[in-house]
Amino acid sequence: MIKTEWGLSGSFAVWSDGASLISKTSKPISYSDFRGKSNTPADTPAIGSGGSTSTSNGYKHHVFTSITEFCITAAPTGGLASKKIESLIVGGAAGGGGGGQYGGTKSEMGGGGGAGAMVVQSGFVPTTVACHTVGVGPGGSGGTANPLGRGGQGSPSYIWLNKSFVTSSTANGGGQGGAIIYGGDFGGMAGACGGGGAGKANHSRDVRWTSNAGKGTQGNDGGTGGYGAGGGGGVRARGNSGGGQKGGGGGGGSKHTIYDNGEYGVGGGGAGGSAGGGSGYGISGSGGSQPWTNSQSSPTRPGSGGGGGGALQSGSGQTGTAGYRGVVIISIPQS
Repeated sequence: MIKTEWGLSGSFAVWSDGASLISKTSKPISYSDFRGKSNTPADTPAIGSGGSTSTSNGYKHHVFTSITEFCITAAPTGGLASKKIESLIVGGAAGGGGGGQYGGTKSEMGGGGGAGAMVVQSGFVPTTVACHTVGVGPGGSGGTANPLGRGGQGSPSYIWLNKSFVTSSTANGGGQGGAIIYGGDFGGMAGACGGGGAGKANHSRDVRWTSNAGKGTQGNDGGTGGYGAGGGGGVRARGNSGGGQKGGGGGGGSKHTIYDNGEYGVGGGGAGGSAGGGSGYGISGSGGSQPWTNSQSSPTRPGSGGGGGGALQSGSGQTGTAGYRGVVIISIPQS
């Protein structure tokens, strides 16, 4: 046992008389034979496969943008065996509602799409050797212009441990941005983060409507629509209500503290459409604010799980902006 633990060579025997050690070896035992020797395993990290990889902040990150597998092919050893794997799951965001202006007298503005949920967990993915299913939800489509329609619902992202739904973690998709649908409800729909309500005004009679915001089930509600559509809810804040011809800004998104390369301003709601020219069109990701310039191609704020912007009034009608897809990031500690 001593030979194994201290890395000695040759045949030997050791006796203790309480005062000294006597050995029969191919060479004398010296202090250097024992100094620095240990049978403690070296610190080696778990080895994973799948997704695109990068290293930062003491972690190796596996980033997934489609349905696939993540596998641990070697378990960690030494001090790293007690470290936990971190995971981020973001659902797909909803699209913004369509908008239009008809006969020069009616303003109809689409609500901003709700963001996908953001689920952060420590230790959910075990360090033991196994393969797991990873799914990434796409964003919802933008709402149609003729006829006007709500944006599409975002789809969930998930991790299934051992490729089984029995043990899973899911970030749901965002709620649809509202639209003026005659004979129906103008409001945003419920989702992980709620969609913003549509906006409307009849200028010939100066009659204005309000529409309800969608409820958030894993995040915040959308904003209420009025004379200006409501913004979609975000993971950090609810969408702002529309009013005064301005669409409400989308609720704020957040950042993942372990993985942050500047790309993912995750979980921001889309801005609502305006009646005054500027719109939420193209505003997505980290939440928008109004008004923008008098343009249909306002600045884009991309981000994973960001809700699509609602369309502004337009003589020929305008589709809403599609929501951004989700993302799954699994981070393995390296030190």
